[in-house]
Amino acid sequence: MDLTEKWSLLIDVGGQRDRNTERIDAKYQLNRMLAPRWDLSIYRRGVLALTAEEVNAVFDTEHVKEFDSYADTRISRMNAPLFGQRSKSPGDQPENQVLGLFTEQDND
Repeated sequence: MDLTEKWSLLIDVGGQRDRNTERIDAKYQLNRMLAPRWDLSIYRRGVLALTAEEVNAVFDTEHVKEFDSYADTRISRMNAPLFGQRSKSPGDQPENQVLGLFTEQDND
């Protein structure tokens, strides 16, 4: 993180207190010159918490191959039928799993 700030890839915009844990999380804004690379807006609209692995996939050239899988995982959690579900790692979700509104469940 320090290196991305020194190279002006990320710009420190202060901290934000977490409502549940009362810890103060650092907040960074992506440099506006980099926003078109990922088709992002140049304006700040919200907060996105990233894991260390996700940050490495974005900024570390050794981990760039992992970016697509992390992005796909995040996007799939925003679409039905996986809306709101978290996976342990990218590609963790079974491909054949179909969740339905009226699917019967075993209550053993």
